[in-house]
Amino acid sequence: MTLNYEATLFTPVSFLGFRMAGVAFADVAWLNARTPRQVLPFQEAPYTGFGLGLRFRNEYAALRTFQITFGFYPRGMSAPNGIRVFENSRPYYDFSDFSFGQPGVVRYQ
Repeated sequence: MTLNYEATLFTPVSFLGFRMAGVAFADVAWLNARTPRQVLPFQEAPYTGFGLGLRFRNEYAALRTFQITFGFYPRGMSAPNGIRVFENSRPYYDFSDFSFGQPGVVRYQ
C-alpha cells in the first residue's frame, strides 16, 4: 500500500520563457513479501521518502514541462555510502481538454 502527497507552489517567476513552481512531496509505502494471511502490511515499518524540487513549464516549447527534484529515502539504501541516484520521472496531473490522435479533415458548416 502506498500513499503519496504532493504540494505545488505556483510563482510569478519566469526563466527563459518557462514558468517556475516549487514542489514538495512525501511518500509512504508498506510492503509485504509474505502471503496476506500471514502478516498485515501495517505491522511492518513503512518505507518513507521526502523531497523538494522545481517544476518548469513552457506552453510553447516541445518539452513543455520538466522538473528537478531531490528526495531523501531513509530506508532501503543499498549503496555503501548511503547515497543512491534514482532515475525516475514523477508523474504529475495535467487536467487539459486536449487529446492527441491522427489528424483528419474538418468539415466547414
